[in-house]
Amino acid sequence: MDLKVEDLNLQQQVSPSPIKKLHDPDCQKQPSSCSCVAWFVARSPVQVKSVRCGKWIIRPEKQNVDEIWKKITRLLSKNQLGNEARVSTKIRGDMHIICLYTNDFEDVQDVFRVLVTLQRKELEDDFFTYVTEETRVTMYGSPPLCDGPETEFTEFIYMYKYNIGPESETGLVAELKKFSKRNSKDIITFYNPPKILPTYSSESRPCKYDELDDIESDLHKPDCNKQPSTCDCENVSWIWAYQLIRVESIHSGKWLLFPDKKNVDEVWEKVKILLAANRLGNGAKVSKGEPANEHVICIYSNDFENVQDVFRVLVTIRRNRLQDTFINYKTDEATLEGVYKTDEAAQRAGFDSTKKLEPGKRVSMYFSPPSPIDLTGATELIQLFLNNIGPENSRGLVAELKKEAHDIEAKIIFYDPPKILAPSYRSQGFVPKPYFKKPY
Repeated sequence: MDLKVEDLNLQQQVSPSPIKKLHDPDCQKQPSSCSCVAWFVARSPVQVKSVRCGKWIIRPEKQNVDEIWKKITRLLSKNQLGNEARVSTKIRGDMHIICLYTNDFEDVQDVFRVLVTLQRKELEDDFFTYVTEETRVTMYGSPPLCDGPETEFTEFIYMYKYNIGPESETGLVAELKKFSKRNSKDIITFYNPPKILPTYSSESRPCKYDELDDIESDLHKPDCNKQPSTCDCENVSWIWAYQLIRVESIHSGKWLLFPDKKNVDEVWEKVKILLAANRLGNGAKVSKGEPANEHVICIYSNDFENVQDVFRVLVTIRRNRLQDTFINYKTDEATLEGVYKTDEAAQRAGFDSTKKLEPGKRVSMYFSPPSPIDLTGATELIQLFLNNIGPENSRGLVAELKKEAHDIEAKIIFYDPPKILAPSYRSQGFVPKPYFKKPY
């Protein structure tokens, strides 16, 4: 698709740029209001040919995008960022997308230099991600800028590298620390090799239920009880529950539950209790219910490539009967790209229509069929399937928990490579019929 681009050359020009003809006469030429072009592009005065191009990505909200774009063009003109920046005019969800390019993704010092500028100019207060143009996957990440106690460090900026080695580990590659009184200079450290981070622990730990964080708590009306079935606060988009101390997500995704309006409050309460006990992921959110009788609960996991952790969360969902029907797991990457099952769902999220997928490809990354009904608990079967395997977009079994009547404990099995489903199994609902008391 040939998309029009507004190209802003930041060097002084003798004659007006012919690109201006792309805009309608009444266009204000601001990212928030322009519909003439798909992207605005700005380039720094000194251009260096890119070797291995990559970009830091930020997603400002519509009301902030014009001011942030002004700051970025100003920084580019002073050579304080990389070589180029782009901002989308179309909204993805509730936000625009800004890409800030660097010349070489393997030049850790230069990538970190741009990150420090972005953090200190407060262009974004969320998690930064860096994607390479070569692979289109996340290579680096950085949590929001942290402030420390006045007597110690007053500033922290960290940069992590993902997918290190055959086990796809995460490691710290650069950090900036700054003292307040003892030393006003930046203390910057680069780690080569990276400092590998400890793996995420799923062991239960003490956590108070009332310590869960709702990031939109202050936006509720004074008389709102903050229950999904009754909340009608105009400024609230979701009701949230996050652990205050949590592991930053690498490749985040979520299990999607669709409770009825009559029991959504009860299910949401169970989700928060399980979160506090660290038996789910880092957080969850629930919609207020628009349309009136539809709710969705998103239960997040840290890394969609970590099959064991995705399955652990699934087992908690099934064993606590949070949903008894088919459930799907969708990556946040797919959500941000506008991948939905229907145009209607995409429009509710702020897109014009859903992104078209290739034939046979499915929206969700994982799915789980309903578990067999056995009120005695003598048998149990929980299965996790992976979608979109190989060029034929096959489905395959990657994990299952099985317990027969004669077993003392359940057995958990992971399949690598996945067990590809034969077409004949699809008519059986993916779960062997003998496990059900009634035909499915």
